[in-house]
Amino acid sequence: GDASLDLRGLHLHLGSQIADVDPYAAAIDVLVEKSAMLNHRHGFAVDTISPGGGLGVAYTATDAIASVPQLVNRIASATVAATSAPTRSGPRRWG
Repeated sequence: GDASLDLRGLHLHLGSQIADVDPYAAAIDVLVEKSAMLNHRHGFAVDTISPGGGLGVAYTATDAIASVPQLVNRIASATVAATSAPTRSGPRRWG
């Protein structure tokens, strides 16, 4: 058999029923950072990232769920910000 692996990208699964768009922005930041690390350490160029997850569904009138346009705008702005940021040296700390 073929022992090689054709790794194309990175994916996170944030969960389902996510009501807020901010976790997606955090996921994009992590994915871009890990992509840069893979490229720097191993010469691997990630061509696809996916924050995964599932936007929530309002089951009651009081459930506050982000809209699809809000999600798309947040992912797009987070991607632009993360890919435009200067390269960091050293490990990033999350807390």
